[in-house]
Amino acid sequence: MYPKPQIILVFLLISSSVNKSLAQKFTPFGVDSVMHHLKGNIHYSTILEHSYSEENHPLWDKPISITQFGTLIDYYLLNRIAIGGAASVAIPRGERIVNGSSLSANTVGLAIAGSLRIEVLNLSHHSFYLDTQQGMIFTLHSFPPGGTHGNFMVKYGLGYTIHLSHKKYLSFGWRWMHISNGKGLVSSNPAYDGNGLFIGFKFAK
Repeated sequence: MYPKPQIILVFLLISSSVNKSLAQKFTPFGVDSVMHHLKGNIHYSTILEHSYSEENHPLWDKPISITQFGTLIDYYLLNRIAIGGAASVAIPRGERIVNGSSLSANTVGLAIAGSLRIEVLNLSHHSFYLDTQQGMIFTLHSFPPGGTHGNFMVKYGLGYTIHLSHKKYLSFGWRWMHISNGKGLVSSNPAYDGNGLFIGFKFAK
């Protein structure tokens, strides 16, 4: 059972508010509570992400997976908060059973989203953060099968960043993703809900 995104959001926001006391507690590990003066910085990331549909989904015969490869740009409005945009190539794979017939979910698409990142706990050479992306995904074939070519997309994630060298970082973590065309907007609204892992390389300008 995966944790719900809302629970993670509340937990991380509370953790962020008490970051100062946590920093003092972890002082032996080289905590830097100043957040490295991120305000005004621009960070560029290349990310590889892979997710699987949640278990026991009533629509899927073979679990649908989505591999995404893309780029993300973050601008730090504050030392802890960054906004930006993401674009990625998406490659869904799998099947869906409809009235006893198997429909392929294999297709290729483009995902575009706005992003929000909150630095929760920053140590001297590594940090934890919360992020979310919300936007659209467009595919060559209808996705999920029986749906449409264009869908809304929402992601929530928890990430861990390692500072490799000056202005270079390695990030990885977990993300939950929802894809659907909007309940009530069209007659058929199949959805994809998946959990997955990502890894990325980031550098600061």
